[in-house]
Amino acid sequence: MSAAGDVVIDTCTLENFVVVDAPGLLGERLGTRARWTETIRIEVTRGIRAEAEVLCFLEEREPGWAFLSDDRAAVAFARSRGLRAMDTAEILAEYHAACEIGCPDAYQLLLKMAAAGHGVRVPASHRDVC
Repeated sequence: MSAAGDVVIDTCTLENFVVVDAPGLLGERLGTRARWTETIRIEVTRGIRAEAEVLCFLEEREPGWAFLSDDRAAVAFARSRGLRAMDTAEILAEYHAACEIGCPDAYQLLLKMAAAGHGVRVPASHRDVC
């Protein structure tokens, strides 16, 4: 996410940061570049998923934007279509590289997200994040 451009944040990733009381990290790093579609807003309020709409939007209207999601299949599909896509472990690694979160704090957040039952990818070692 270090490259300039807007970032569409998927519902599952927003939820992962909320359950560990760290949604501010997304705001600090992405600021006004953070985006979501109307469907994501509805997903957040109703608890449903619609990654396909987001990926279609990116591919057709904003191919230079990035997709941030913890839906592994959606990230893999986005990458296969040539879109920039990252998961929470990758964005936390960027936060650490930019000195916005310490080590092992970045890795501990991933562990807390996983413990909360969310489908976040947790690398085998904190060294993969920080």
